[in-house]
Amino acid sequence: FGDRLLDRRELLSRGTARFVGHDVLAVFHSLDGQRTPVGRNGSDQDKIDEFSYRGEMMRFNDKTGRIQIDGPMRMGVDYGLCDYRMGAITDHKLSDTVWTFETSMAMKWLIPEDIMERFMVEFYELNLDAEFLDYYDEENSIFLRTLPQLMDEKTEGKAMEFIETLGEFQKVKGYDYDVTFTDLQLIWDDGSESWRTSRQKAGICHIGEQSVNQEVKIYAEFAPRASGDYFNIYLETDLEDWYFISYRKNVMKMVSSVGEFNEMIATLDPKKGTFKHPGTEVFSVFTIGTVADRNRFLAKMGAFDDE
Repeated sequence: FGDRLLDRRELLSRGTARFVGHDVLAVFHSLDGQRTPVGRNGSDQDKIDEFSYRGEMMRFNDKTGRIQIDGPMRMGVDYGLCDYRMGAITDHKLSDTVWTFETSMAMKWLIPEDIMERFMVEFYELNLDAEFLDYYDEENSIFLRTLPQLMDEKTEGKAMEFIETLGEFQKVKGYDYDVTFTDLQLIWDDGSESWRTSRQKAGICHIGEQSVNQEVKIYAEFAPRASGDYFNIYLETDLEDWYFISYRKNVMKMVSSVGEFNEMIATLDPKKGTFKHPGTEVFSVFTIGTVADRNRFLAKMGAFDDE
């Protein structure tokens, strides 16, 4: 007894087939029941030996019932051109009914270039007084532990040069995501059958080419649905300006408390807000959202309960 690598089949045999609403394999993939999991990149043994954060690992203690899982994560959702990558860490007792995942998440957003440029500069300026992220505390940094799951080793090396010398994350060549979150705490909510943020603060590393590296108030939901997977993300700056981003069925919407920003979206040339899926006749579109949708989402998340 004691710490050992966990056989996924053994975990399922202990009555945990619904692991926070999903089979373990659907959450942390490539853990196919082997005592020494073999990941896609072959680096998992280094992770087990604590030589690397890259790869995936599941560890179980028979005596205490403690289970630790660390690796790439998928939420069972498909957002089309809004692709994403995640790294996650969880540490719980096997008997726990609610599992919390500490994650970093990189996302592609269907935002036209001129809108993205306005958004990234405006958000940065409105959030200047927010708490900065600490990348030097390696032992407690969710971002440093999950960074290898967001990019390949060469790109990670470039990103780490900026972190080690400047103490901040900068978007580097080869990293094609539009926004990266860290310290994003997620749980599976059985009532809504969705992944939801379980605390209101997260870190935002960058938006587009603009480095941010600060905390942000956030409510987020990621939901798998037969009728079309969707997400809703609400971001509020330190000055209490806000942006609401949503996606469903190849339609991405955005609305803000900043009137000039909304006007820019509302008057956007439809051609600039249309994105063709490669090799198909399918199109995705970007358009203006509504304050009513934002309010319904925040009410669902309980954001108004204390007001």
